[in-house]
Amino acid sequence: MKLYLTLLISFIFASLIFAHLALASDTSSPISTLSIDPASPTGANGWYNQSVDLLINASDNDSGVAKISYTLDDHATIDKNIDASINLIDNPSFEEHHNHIPYYWDRPPFSSNIYVSSKNSVDGIYSLRFRYNIWPINYVTNKSYYISAEAFKTYFFSAWIKTNVFGFGTNYEIMAIVNGENQLLYRSPSYFNLNDFTFVNNSFTTPSGTTGLYINLYSLGWGNTYFDSLYLGQITADSSVSFNVSEEAEHVILYNATDQAGNVGDENTDNFKIDITPPSNWQNFDYTKQGNDHTLKVNIDVTDNVSGIDLTSAYFQYYIEGVGWGVYEDLSKCSGNFLLDQWKVPSISYITNPTKALITTPIIDFCNSNWTQDKKIRFKLTDIAGNEAISPEFTINSPWIYATNFDIGSSNSISFTSPAKTDGFVLSKGDIVGVDSISNVYIKNYLSDTIFNTQNLVDQLTFLALPENKLPEINGRYKFIGNMTLDKKSINGYDKKSICSVIFIDGSLTISTDYSLKDSNSCLIFFVSGNLLISSNVNNIEGFFIVDGVFDTSTTNKTLNIKGGVIANEVKLLRSLSGKANLTKPAEYFDYDLNLLFNVSKLLSTSQNSIFWYEL
Repeated sequence: MKLYLTLLISFIFASLIFAHLALASDTSSPISTLSIDPASPTGANGWYNQSVDLLINASDNDSGVAKISYTLDDHATIDKNIDASINLIDNPSFEEHHNHIPYYWDRPPFSSNIYVSSKNSVDGIYSLRFRYNIWPINYVTNKSYYISAEAFKTYFFSAWIKTNVFGFGTNYEIMAIVNGENQLLYRSPSYFNLNDFTFVNNSFTTPSGTTGLYINLYSLGWGNTYFDSLYLGQITADSSVSFNVSEEAEHVILYNATDQAGNVGDENTDNFKIDITPPSNWQNFDYTKQGNDHTLKVNIDVTDNVSGIDLTSAYFQYYIEGVGWGVYEDLSKCSGNFLLDQWKVPSISYITNPTKALITTPIIDFCNSNWTQDKKIRFKLTDIAGNEAISPEFTINSPWIYATNFDIGSSNSISFTSPAKTDGFVLSKGDIVGVDSISNVYIKNYLSDTIFNTQNLVDQLTFLALPENKLPEINGRYKFIGNMTLDKKSINGYDKKSICSVIFIDGSLTISTDYSLKDSNSCLIFFVSGNLLISSNVNNIEGFFIVDGVFDTSTTNKTLNIKGGVIANEVKLLRSLSGKANLTKPAEYFDYDLNLLFNVSKLLSTSQNSIFWYEL
């Protein structure tokens, strides 16, 4: 009876100590915050006009941050795992043992009912079992195998516990060796009725003088307790994630954090807007006469597909040869005070709110009908983000081209001072200026995988010699070495017969006469390793022209009509009509005829099958 009372008093005393020193495990969620650099928008109306650096910081004062997650717009969620250090405990799951006594752990005398068991486990096969412990000093410790530690470091401890003990319960202690003495850092609460393995954890910071850490495991009462998968690690990883965003858009970012104990923080939402590119795609430039032919009202469209056009920001100025850039104080008269380098406000309205706008000037007198003198106009405005754009200089009555059934493309940029017109697509690696498309399809940053030069053709096919500097009389592939001139003599009746031929010119080609093909079954395709010059007296030609060098239309006041197509390393469109003819007629007219390619396809095949033409 005396022994029983002593044990009972010891249990009560131990329970009071546990209750007095017990601290809570990690049940709180981590906190995450977002910072943006620059801290404030650099543009107007809350927009950034540069890329931004985002930094998500997360904090958790208990177990530490395990993961930061974020989702930008509709992209996939990105997780950054923030690991604690490796597990510092030897034999943390009690897999290593001898006669069911675990290695790297000690038990005191009279504790044979504490042993390694395979009856229940979380990690591996075994766990540590406490069975019917009524002796208050029954515990397991790894003090003899303590973990080297430093002062003022943060550590995270966790374990899995299953228990049905009733009495004084199950708990654990985290101990430190401080200046050579044992010091209690943390004693857990007593656990009861954990019918399934339960994850318990806490974090702590070591005090001054710490050189080591060790763990004590207790279970006091009647029943069974299992400990498994213990972990102790130093929290050293940076609990932040940083990245740069340069994509132009109105962005939404969702982010949160998860701690080492599995607690998930609140999902946060932030917004920011980026627009780096000023308004562009100056299209549909035209003008209408207001009385005489040099008094005009000018229209142009402009686009900004990100923040949109600021309707309060539009201006224009024009150029009069011998006077300069600016505006007359009275726009309708070419006299009086000329405001050099000044701008005036046009009318402007949305075509598509807020990304596309139409600018219309008041009536402007460009002074005279001498179209050999330059008469130009330009515009400026900003987008809603504050990015300013100044348009290219558009020339009144300048020459322009028209392309039917035709795409206009460039591996660089496209720019016309007086708009080219097409009913096809407009494709460019760089900017697109001064091209009006009926299809309204403009593709910037266009990259084609197609890399072609005439030598590729020579390497793959065989050719007959082109006889006597004349076009052939029968279908076939022909080659001419040297510079060739296509004149009336060298046409050789080709335009009177249904003939298809491919002609490779290993040199340059000059076309000095008009010609056409007989019918829709005819074709003619030139591959030219040098340059191709269209003489100024030529008005009409037909065929496809693929040129390694320059395609040159010559300076003249006659319209050049090309039925077919042109691919060249450089295209010089030099024609300009006389008088005010440029107001209504194109200087170069391209009529794309796909039949010419279909008819010639067998001649460009290296097998019995025809090749197929398509855009890569």
